Amino acid sequence: LAQLVSRSPKLEVLTIRQSRVTEEGAEALFKGLLSTTSLKELDFRYNNIGGTTIELLAAVIAQQTDLQAVRIGGTNIRGKLFPRINGVITTTASHLREYAVSDTSISGGEVGDFLQRISPLKNLENLNMEENTLRTGGAKTLAAFIANGTFPNLKVLNVKDNMISSAGALEISRAVCKLKGFERLEMDFNYLSEWAIAEIEKMFADAKMPDSCLGELDFNDPEMDEDDVDDGGGVAVDNQDGKGFDQNEPAAAKEGGEEDSGEDDALMRQFEQMALNGSVIGGARQPNPNFE
Repeated sequence: LAQLVSRSPKLEVLTIRQSRVTEEGAEALFKGLLSTTSLKELDFRYNNIGGTTIELLAAVIAQQTDLQAVRIGGTNIRGKLFPRINGVITTTASHLREYAVSDTSISGGEVGDFLQRISPLKNLENLNMEENTLRTGGAKTLAAFIANGTFPNLKVLNVKDNMISSAGALEISRAVCKLKGFERLEMDFNYLSEWAIAEIEKMFADAKMPDSCLGELDFNDPEMDEDDVDDGGGVAVDNQDGKGFDQNEPAAAKEGGEEDSGEDDALMRQFEQMALNGSVIGGARQPNPNFE
């Protein structure tokens, strides 16, 4: 493949999603891509890419003249490596229209920095942040960036499977409902209550948005919905007893330290639902093939 792309200077689309590409393979591939400047789409999600190849990848992205879509989720590009790619994209590919960063370990406390770094992407139309851990605080931060006009051309937003509670989902929904030309919000596999789902559906209806603008909300777990005050830093305050607990730790009873078997049952039901939906195969989460 590396030899093939090195002989394809006019290559426009490269998709190697879930191809078991290693660091060694990625190095050869990215060196081959240095021969082209015409890439429009680059998709290498769910491969063992990152680490030692990050600078080669940055060089490939930097020399493309009309890059429209970058999809990097499920790789080793996370943590300290993530800002490097965000930086090169915003300085050399500011015309980018789609950015997929699913499963890149973005937490609620980090989402503000991420959004600030990519804020120059004013042409961004599709932002995929599926399978991260935004939680309620991160969801509210994302909503604030959208409401403030940071991404004026945003048309598609995917925040599935982000541990978002009803309060965060409502904020995101209010923000996107005000975007002109918005087309699709994907927000399933979170912790939305039935009441919140009804409110979100009403928001979209009141905004006279087509039914297609709101994705399915069939696989949420209302038992995990927070009535807590979440500051985005991973610590919430329980309204019933006023005591703090760490949301990043496995769920346990706040008094006595025993595991909450009811919550475990709810989690198992959620896994079963995802398996029926094709999102869990062999116990490992896979990207939804119906959403790009």
